[in-house]
Amino acid sequence: EALVPGAYVVHDNFGMPMLGLRGETGNSRLLYVVNGLESRHITSRGTNTERDIPLLGDIQHIGVLNGPGGSIRGSGATTGLIDMTTHTGLTFSGTDIKLRQGFNEFLSTLEFRHGRRLGDDKGLFIYAGVAWQPGASRDSARLFSDLTGMTFDGREVSAGSPVPYQNPHLRENYEGQNKYKFHAQYDDESWSAWIRYVR
Repeated sequence: EALVPGAYVVHDNFGMPMLGLRGETGNSRLLYVVNGLESRHITSRGTNTERDIPLLGDIQHIGVLNGPGGSIRGSGATTGLIDMTTHTGLTFSGTDIKLRQGFNEFLSTLEFRHGRRLGDDKGLFIYAGVAWQPGASRDSARLFSDLTGMTFDGREVSAGSPVPYQNPHLRENYEGQNKYKFHAQYDDESWSAWIRYVR
């Protein structure tokens, strides 16, 4: 929001925040490109693959094209284009390990990266990262219902009050799940090959 003119974040009532550009939201209209290739998971939330992951050590540059001009890169860029370029063995040299610990928003990350130039136009880059971001506990973020009624086992549910049960899938989907990223790339003069995994 600070660095991209016209960009803003909409905090929805449920799910991840949505990125808006040019007065429009709807992530299915936003094209996300990694090293020139489209990387988009099209769901009701659209591009939600890497924007929720606090592992950034593999990224060399992020460019944002604010407007429908990004459609020349592929369909679905009527709102804008996010173009991400990763490091290579030609842009990053050496080995480092980074450990971060957050306390206000509890967060732990561990990142490893290694880059090596193998020749004038040849290079190898390897990155691996893991993040633990547990979020709020079930007691701190209770589940509320907007309807009054009964559960299937006879417990009463009141609108606007905490429900008498827990969502059994909450921890499996959102809490206690580590976030992972792996990227390996080999460059040789006029071509490059890379593999990427994000969870």
